[in-house]
Amino acid sequence: MQRDIEMSAVEDRLPDRVALRAPAQESIDVEVGRIREVESSEETCWSKACPNCRPAFQEGFELSACSAGCTCGWLCLPIHLAFGCCKGLLCGRLRRHFPEWSWSYYIGLQIMKSLASNVPYRNLYAVQVLTDAPMPTPIIPPELTVRQVSEGNVRGEWTEPTKLQTAKTLVYFHGGAFVLCRARTERMIVGNLVKALGGCRAFNVDYPKPPHSPFPAALENALEVWDWLLAQGIRPEDVVVSGDSAGGNLALSLLFRLQARGSSMPAGAVLLSPWVEMLPFSSPSWTDNAPYDYIGQRSMMEQFVSMYTSGASHSDPLVAPLHASTQQLSALPPLWISVGGAEMLRSSIEGFAFRAHQANCEVRLYVGPGMPHVYQLCFWAYRPPNANLLPRCCWSCRYLCPATCTREDPGPVWEPMEQARHFVWSRKVWG
Repeated sequence: MQRDIEMSAVEDRLPDRVALRAPAQESIDVEVGRIREVESSEETCWSKACPNCRPAFQEGFELSACSAGCTCGWLCLPIHLAFGCCKGLLCGRLRRHFPEWSWSYYIGLQIMKSLASNVPYRNLYAVQVLTDAPMPTPIIPPELTVRQVSEGNVRGEWTEPTKLQTAKTLVYFHGGAFVLCRARTERMIVGNLVKALGGCRAFNVDYPKPPHSPFPAALENALEVWDWLLAQGIRPEDVVVSGDSAGGNLALSLLFRLQARGSSMPAGAVLLSPWVEMLPFSSPSWTDNAPYDYIGQRSMMEQFVSMYTSGASHSDPLVAPLHASTQQLSALPPLWISVGGAEMLRSSIEGFAFRAHQANCEVRLYVGPGMPHVYQLCFWAYRPPNANLLPRCCWSCRYLCPATCTREDPGPVWEPMEQARHFVWSRKVWG
């Protein structure tokens, strides 16, 4: 199902941000002394048995203190994942709530729900280590190169076709509830976008995250990345900003900041399930779609949001774009927004799209029927429409079993990629 909201185009009252300053040497010495004291006095048998948690003390992750409950939680996590897998295998053919759900998708959904519901998320360091794992190269689409960038505060990855023939650039901000994941975690979804959008290149940003770098550190870093790209000779009209979930929030916040300082705007934005509303999660879909989505652990989301906002107002448009003024929305470039029909953020995303449309911003909203939050991550459950989108591990057999590896119907995951391609190459964006 597709709903297109066609549009064409407040008062910026963006609060002044306090510049981040380096701590004084005395405070550093005091902090080092406190860390050593913690290591010597609070190290328990649990932390000695789990050396991976020790850096948590050194890095100041107070939430990472080891305990019997945390250790038992990690030990029991494989059991929960196995239970979710068995539930998917046994009930997948009987309990599919939407016709778009495949058996493999239902199995994956149950595993992801088991992971989100049972991971000991209060041990933030361990969860970050788990979600920072890089996407293996054989899973990335073929004929793409990935190279890392680290220049000052600009960190990330370029994902480029081996035969790059255009200057068009996608600037991508990864998701992860503002706290988890890195650029390398989402190489597959970025690679799929690069292939589906028609050969552009993408810069996947590694922005700073809490608890060390709460709001507005990620947004300030996004501005630095924007200025760095322009310094490379890339024109604003050749850029489309993009992101999923928390990354979609950051992409919209970047557009508002560029507005505020009078900078040139990118040509458009491609947003995958953007997180546009913060606490208290009051939209109807937060409860109505909880059985069908994998982000249903409310307490974990509340903790991550609180760590990211760190006292900032939840009605600040730079924190929650849903609260942007009419003037801010009217100055946005064309937006293409994807939302899952069964995702918990659906109500707030549709509310943002409607407000942007009312402000005369051009918006196209695509609703994926029966799909969860950032359903483009579910590429493994649906065959792509052509062999060029297959992972490298399947590339060698694409001529042997094309009917098995591909399908004519693009399906619920790949169809929006095609719609996004039409959008970015339209006259009002890159056309």
